[in-house]
Amino acid sequence: CHMTRYEYIKVFVPVLLIMAREGITPSDAFYIEAYEQYEEMAKNGTERSEINRIILMKYNIPPKKLQAIIERFSVQMSIKQ
Repeated sequence: CHMTRYEYIKVFVPVLLIMAREGITPSDAFYIEAYEQYEEMAKNGTERSEINRIILMKYNIPPKKLQAIIERFSVQMSIKQ
């Protein structure tokens, strides 16, 4: 399927507007898998230092960046149309 950037944006306008209002960037999608792994390990009682080590090795995300991702992804949203 071929489409222009305009056509692609037009299809996703509602989602893109919500993302823009909430400060969500498209590049946040790169961190979904790492965040899910963090959540699973934290839920299972893995020590924070071990989580940091694993995430750094597997995804090359330093602990400070991981903390920022956790804080960003943990924000509750109120979706307004």
